[in-house]
Amino acid sequence: MKTNKLTIFIAKTPTELFNFALNPSNTVPWVDSIVKEVTNEWSEYMLHAFEQDKMFEMVAKDGNYHARYTFTSTQKGTHLEYAEWVERGKLTEPFTKEQLEKLKKLVCLLN
Repeated sequence: MKTNKLTIFIAKTPTELFNFALNPSNTVPWVDSIVKEVTNEWSEYMLHAFEQDKMFEMVAKDGNYHARYTFTSTQKGTHLEYAEWVERGKLTEPFTKEQLEKLKKLVCLLN
C-alpha cells in the first residue's frame, strides 16, 4: 500500500479539533506508534503545509512519508480526513480507523 485515506466525523469545531491534533503533547494517547513526541530543530518530520483550522501536512525529513489532516466544518461538527502516503516503497504502519476513533474519544472529552 502506497496510500491510506481515512475519514471520521467528530462533534467538535474545526478549531478545537485542529488545535488538539496539532499539539504534540496530545499525540501519544491516540497514535499507537509514537511513545514520545517533542518539538525541536532535530525533528524527524517537518510541517510542510499549514492552513489554520483547515489543514496541515507533515513530511518526513527524507521527503518520502507524508501525512495530511484536512478539517471540514459542518453544522454539527467537523469532518476529518486523514491521508498518508509514501513517494517510494510502501506504508509500513498505516493509520487505522481505530486510531481516529481514539482521537475522537479524547477530543470529545474536552469541554
